[in-house]
Amino acid sequence: MSFQKQLQTNNAEAVRQFLAELPQQSANEGLHQAGEAFGFPTVEAEGVRYMLGRDLAQYIYGYKNVASLHHLLKQYGRELLSLRGSDISYQNLIRQAFSLSPSDGRSTLATWGDLVTFLQLMKKQQPPSWRNRIISR
Repeated sequence: MSFQKQLQTNNAEAVRQFLAELPQQSANEGLHQAGEAFGFPTVEAEGVRYMLGRDLAQYIYGYKNVASLHHLLKQYGRELLSLRGSDISYQNLIRQAFSLSPSDGRSTLATWGDLVTFLQLMKKQQPPSWRNRIISR
């Protein structure tokens, strides 16, 4: 069953499995290309490419609050990664790469899987505000 079909049937477990099996190098390249195409920064740390969760929320909803994005992704077994609780050297690497405040512990990170999950949901639901935002880019 295709990834799109899995999303259309709300098969959260199959979505998780598909994204877990996606080669990391391909995922990293996909997010890098999306960042260049749509103008959001990405950074690779410890073999995984990330974008800021607030940038993904801005792209999707038009504002940087990640609460709605978090809720949407959670339905499909995805979670934004939090800087809080991460290794200090890792936190410092991410803060420096994204020019975040040294005391920032609230920022969240999104991966290719989070972006792809949203894009596929957009195809499924096609809410006008999302569709228009994509078309205008």
